[in-house]
Amino acid sequence: MNRTVINGILTVACSIGAFSSFNAAANVMIKVEIPDKKFYQFEHVPVTVMLYSSGEILNRIGEISPIGLSSGEFSSVRVRPSDGIKVKKEFGGVVYEGTPIYSFIVSFDKADSYTLSGGEYRIECLEPDPDSYDFFGRQIVKTDFINLEAPKTKIKVNPLPSPKSRDGFSGAVGDFKVSVDIQSAPVVFDEEAVVTITVQGEGSIPKECLPNYENAFRDGVRLKSVSETRNEYWKDGKLITVLKLECCIIPSARNKAEIGTVQFDFFDPSSGKYLSVSSDPVVIDVKSSTVYRDAIDV
Repeated sequence: MNRTVINGILTVACSIGAFSSFNAAANVMIKVEIPDKKFYQFEHVPVTVMLYSSGEILNRIGEISPIGLSSGEFSSVRVRPSDGIKVKKEFGGVVYEGTPIYSFIVSFDKADSYTLSGGEYRIECLEPDPDSYDFFGRQIVKTDFINLEAPKTKIKVNPLPSPKSRDGFSGAVGDFKVSVDIQSAPVVFDEEAVVTITVQGEGSIPKECLPNYENAFRDGVRLKSVSETRNEYWKDGKLITVLKLECCIIPSARNKAEIGTVQFDFFDPSSGKYLSVSSDPVVIDVKSSTVYRDAIDV
């Protein structure tokens, strides 16, 4: 089964086969699936609307109304690319084949109970008539249209636990690592060089959330300026965020300088704890400006 989306219509192409009965409403259903786990404030919740069929040929699916919250609001919503991978599940002793028709990921800044509702779809189902053929010998196909609404689905969002100190926490929830790299070579005394601080991991990093880097530029290094870039992408159905700080520095030591540890604080929902990660110190071999001079033959 191959899927393509054209102008908001999901087209599902299947091989034609004969079925003994044609009761699309009984054989097709929609379910809303979220992971069976504990969710926290600011954590991202993946939601997938699945279409399940126990034998019907599904031709097209059109959205009548989008799925949303019956009350309250999302703090963020991101459409998640679907891999289109089919799954098989058993409901009531019957095996159904499921195909994702819409995936997104949401977060909530308030701890509360939320209800997803709406999400109505019009589905065209086909069934070839084993006893009917047209003039050219092609099997005649019957068409049936049904409207299905996604069932109401509850999401429980728990409050973040109270930390001993929130001085370093500014809203990042997920699992992250921090690293420091020197981008300029050679690094010359009293001349500009670039140091890149990278925070990367699963989850989202709020705009106001930055690593603690100020104390890292002290030993033989002067921080001149900082520029920031952020990038989000999907990997294995998960949201990955990369935060980079391009730091322009000027070495003030003539031999060796050091970039100290950079710290990043976040809440890890898998452990239910606040964590702090740090980069390793980076020792810089500072060159004299004579490194640029050409050799003189004597």
